[in-house]
Amino acid sequence: MENVKSQKNRILWLDLLRIFAMLKVVSIHVCSCFSWDDLPDFDRKMIEITGLPLHGCVTYFFLMSGMLLLDKKPNIKRIWTSRIPRLVAAIVIRLALIVALMVAVAVTGCIVYKHPFPVEIFDDFQGNDNMFLYSMIGIYIIYPFLYDICQDRKKEEYFLLLSFVFSVVVPILKAIPVTSFITSHIVGQMVEYFPFGIPLIFVLGHWLYRYVFPVLERFNKWLLFLAAVAGLVLNILIREFIPALATNEVAYVGLCELIICVPIFCFFGVVVSKWNIKNDRVKNLISHMGENGIAIFVLHWTVINFIRACGVMPDQGHFLIGRPLWTVIVYLVSFWLSLIWEKIPVLNKVIK
Repeated sequence: MENVKSQKNRILWLDLLRIFAMLKVVSIHVCSCFSWDDLPDFDRKMIEITGLPLHGCVTYFFLMSGMLLLDKKPNIKRIWTSRIPRLVAAIVIRLALIVALMVAVAVTGCIVYKHPFPVEIFDDFQGNDNMFLYSMIGIYIIYPFLYDICQDRKKEEYFLLLSFVFSVVVPILKAIPVTSFITSHIVGQMVEYFPFGIPLIFVLGHWLYRYVFPVLERFNKWLLFLAAVAGLVLNILIREFIPALATNEVAYVGLCELIICVPIFCFFGVVVSKWNIKNDRVKNLISHMGENGIAIFVLHWTVINFIRACGVMPDQGHFLIGRPLWTVIVYLVSFWLSLIWEKIPVLNKVIK
């Protein structure tokens, strides 16, 4: 499959998907800073519904990583000397930024965090906000094993089926009263320790790219666009009217995440990959934003909390304006800071 590339030899549609996914990540976290408790019930419901398509934002990164890595023979030395240390460094840098912000808050008297100074630091450090980085480290550790599985299509599809059952089907059955007793009796708590959730998404990215994309290229691009839109709508309907199907016991993995992410991933891979952006400046800007994704991910929380500490971000506001406006502001400021980050000789190795 031919992919349009930038002057930096990066795959443009993947960088566009990284930007799309990162904007969704930032939007979710920006929304947590707004308070709409005093709004009418209808407005609050609309806020909740319009936020549902943002779910699964991190899932795209695992799909892309699986597509890129599982077609290559693992370089064990590079995994342990480059890839894993980069992620560990990103976690440490994020902790350092949290400490720096907390010190600044303590000195200036601004109140951003609800917990005492030391507690919030370690809550942030071990919480879900770093789950993506922790999960990628785990993926790199088992990457050689997953690569071996993907050399045989039957083994790969058996793995996907088994992973889907334990990561998606079993949690749903446990959430349904009729089947919860039987499911719990059979598998007990095993599903909570079954490490198939994120590897499912990782391997799925490779399987879709290798076997599904060539088939989808025969379809009209508007059908693929409609499929992506249908995934968004179906995700909202399931979460609103059939919550048991939205049950998710493994981070970033669930029926709704697959419904919303797979069609969009396929749309980008089959349709957006054919876009020929002629302006070199635009191409390189897209590539730069995609390349600095880890830095933007690490920095955006600090940017959000700094804005809150300065009292700039409003506590009240219309969500149709406030959500996209502050999402773009936080994303662009984080990208600008990443440009400074990449000029620091030691730190730039974390994002390059």
